[in-house]
Amino acid sequence: MNPERFSKWSRLQRATVWVLRFLKKLTKERFTWLKSLSSDGHLTANDCKIAEWVLIKQAQSEGISDREKTKWQLYCTENGVWKSMSRLENSELDEGSKHP
Repeated sequence: MNPERFSKWSRLQRATVWVLRFLKKLTKERFTWLKSLSSDGHLTANDCKIAEWVLIKQAQSEGISDREKTKWQLYCTENGVWKSMSRLENSELDEGSKHP
């Protein structure tokens, strides 16, 4: 899906949810992480969160150079999303605040 075709983030997110729901119906048991998507007509916050995760993964799949990894102190999470380490590593903040 080309994100440049959408004028707003929310529209891109909603379209992604509908695409993911379609994939869920097509693939049945193939993608277990799609099971948490709702199947009825209303979009939920969880649906939007999953769509956002998919869009971030798609954007990051274009490639990150070794130079960028070093420059921004990037590391790959267990979900396959690149995050940045910072000086907040030693603080008492929660993990989401430490690693944006």
